[in-house]
Amino acid sequence: MRRIGTSDLVVPPLGLGLMRLDPAEAESRRVLAAALERGIILWDTADLYFYGQSEAWVGRVLKELAPAERRRVVVVTKGGNRFTPGEEGWTWTPDPAYIREAARASVRRLGVDAIDLYLLHGGTMADPIDALVEGLEGLVREGTIRHYGLSSIRPAVVCRALERGRFVAVMSAYGPLDRRPEREILPCVRARGASLIARGVLAKGLLGRDGPRRIAALEAVGAHGYPREALLELYRQLEAIARETGDPEGSVARLAYRFVLAEEAVAVALIGARTVAQFEEAAGALDLPPLPPEAVARIRSLTRVDDYDVKG
Repeated sequence: MRRIGTSDLVVPPLGLGLMRLDPAEAESRRVLAAALERGIILWDTADLYFYGQSEAWVGRVLKELAPAERRRVVVVTKGGNRFTPGEEGWTWTPDPAYIREAARASVRRLGVDAIDLYLLHGGTMADPIDALVEGLEGLVREGTIRHYGLSSIRPAVVCRALERGRFVAVMSAYGPLDRRPEREILPCVRARGASLIARGVLAKGLLGRDGPRRIAALEAVGAHGYPREALLELYRQLEAIARETGDPEGSVARLAYRFVLAEEAVAVALIGARTVAQFEEAAGALDLPPLPPEAVARIRSLTRVDDYDVKG
């Protein structure tokens, strides 16, 4: 179990990300049931996932649980993006009044007394950070949310937020193929006693079981700064490391989660599975020993750390 920052939230090191789970599909319901069975009780959603239907679905599932089981579930949701009826997409809206109403609307859809962890779902350096923090603190005082954090891949935005408010967590993409947080985001997270919630661990499936097929389908330039052939070779090397460190199947997916969880500042790594099979493979990382330091170092020697190409 790991504590999220300075909060009172203590959770298993793997959580379930709901972004890709369509509430209308039976397989999505089976994935959520599998998570409960596994004891993976941190569920991450957002008001923009399926235009509010993801939150409403979580609310229905929670209502069906026995009280003791419901109390175990840690609900994470995100807000700050405005949807305009009749228009496509969402617009980042760093307005404290809007975020206050968005958080209250999330509470209603989720059917909870309070959101365990509420994340700002974006941000720029032009945002009125002090006003946003004041608004988030107000939501804590009124009991709408218990703790707050930020979901962002912008180092400057993350570091400023951590300096100005009681942000207990930062959600960002992190994994063997995306080690960008190691340059700036993770140092800021550590310095402020916060935690990283890692998403995108498998790099959109490139490190999943069918990674070789996905990689082979790429253009020659590849992805994440690796040419296609280099990615295929890296996948084979990661398979070997997985076997050498206690995984007889050589699952690169499980190795990726073990790599991320070797970072002490990571409280939770989210499983973004769409099927039970994908979920079970990733969740199997919990059944394996932690990666030894020499294996972590070897993976780092095989992979690269890039800078973010986002500004402000």
